[in-house]
Amino acid sequence: MVRDLIYQLQIIVNTEGVDETNSTIARVILENLDKDMENISIMELADLCYTSISTISRFVKKLGYTSFNEFKLKCIEKRRLDSEILVDNEFNLCFGSRDDKGLVIGLAQSIGESLMNFADKLNLEEVDQLIQMIHETKEINLFGFHLSGYFIQNLQYHLFLAGKFASYACLEGDQEKLAEMSATDSLSIIFSVDGNFLRNKSEIFFTLKKNGGKIVLVTQNPALKMAGQCDYVYYLGDYKGATEGRYKLQLYTEILINRYCQKYGQIKK
Repeated sequence: MVRDLIYQLQIIVNTEGVDETNSTIARVILENLDKDMENISIMELADLCYTSISTISRFVKKLGYTSFNEFKLKCIEKRRLDSEILVDNEFNLCFGSRDDKGLVIGLAQSIGESLMNFADKLNLEEVDQLIQMIHETKEINLFGFHLSGYFIQNLQYHLFLAGKFASYACLEGDQEKLAEMSATDSLSIIFSVDGNFLRNKSEIFFTLKKNGGKIVLVTQNPALKMAGQCDYVYYLGDYKGATEGRYKLQLYTEILINRYCQKYGQIKK
């Protein structure tokens, strides 16, 4: 779970004081991940962080690794994934041509067209069906990775404000545990723009199926075979690229938030 590693380190540097030991270790690791982190010894890392070997050992165990060597293997795996992540982020904005401004305008137009298509095809009755299920179901579990996770956390935050508890786990391993604990009368909502969640974390999906709760899928991909095994599938308009899909998901969660809060929120006009 390499992306978990980056996310864990990000949380530490963003939430712990800049002078805290764990924050220093996390910062040094992040600064060296793209250099030669996989070849560094535990003693060398301790020296870079002005701390002891035992402190480094406790730190990597806190992240969930049994040893420093296992941690380094994850760093190597992270490097292999770097190119994949960068290609995904830069696909629509390959700067360096004679018309970089044109690339930006073209992407903005594509996003705008995709959002208009989404708005045109949006079925508000389906939206209200989903928020009613959220309101009436005691146990709500939210699933999704990467950028979808940020939108999910924003949705979760506003549900809290409206007096509705919903569970979400930031780390992949914790999402697996969340699925294992799901009850037969629960509602699990999977946000997966292109369907990568279902393809890459199918064990979570099948755990949810085995436990018997209702499963809702929010996606823009009409070709997902596993979608047929969900209780409800809500599509984000016609299929488009991953970048456009992320903007549609952001708008969709904003719509969910507003309609839920206006109908069921504790503070009403």
